Amino acid sequence: MFKLISLLFVIIIMVTIFLFSAQSAQDSSKLSGEIVDVVIKVMYPHYNNLPEEQQQQIKDKVTLVVRKLAHFTEFATLGFFLMLHLLSYKPYIKSFNIKLFIRVCISFIIGALYAFSDEIHQMFVTDRYSSIYDVMIDSSGVLFGIFLLLTILPMYLRRSRRCRSKL
Repeated sequence: MFKLISLLFVIIIMVTIFLFSAQSAQDSSKLSGEIVDVVIKVMYPHYNNLPEEQQQQIKDKVTLVVRKLAHFTEFATLGFFLMLHLLSYKPYIKSFNIKLFIRVCISFIIGALYAFSDEIHQMFVTDRYSSIYDVMIDSSGVLFGIFLLLTILPMYLRRSRRCRSKL
């Protein structure tokens, strides 16, 4: 059952990434623009008092960070669940071994290939462009998600063992 649920999460995340990439540049900018406005209000309380040129510089920088962070986060989530799905095929092994290393590699390769295909997909969407830098950001996100899981999972397993032993 866990294998099916973890696979379902992988598919949902891939579909979500695909749908975000299928948005036109205008729709994508509108969505990220709403987030940018919130970030600017929080980080720059006197933004409206600044000269228009300085406002535009701030907005451009924040927009870039928000958009790249969104890429990173989407693919970190994908990496997390790809690795979780691969780990579901055998019990998690505490020590770093070749089987775990292979799972990390497979998760990373699948995630990086999906990042690459995502950028190719964007070439066919109105006013969107593809970027090798986005592939690198996305692939970094995949790797981060994988290692986040490998950091959290042992703590979770230790805690759940302790809770079961108390029962």
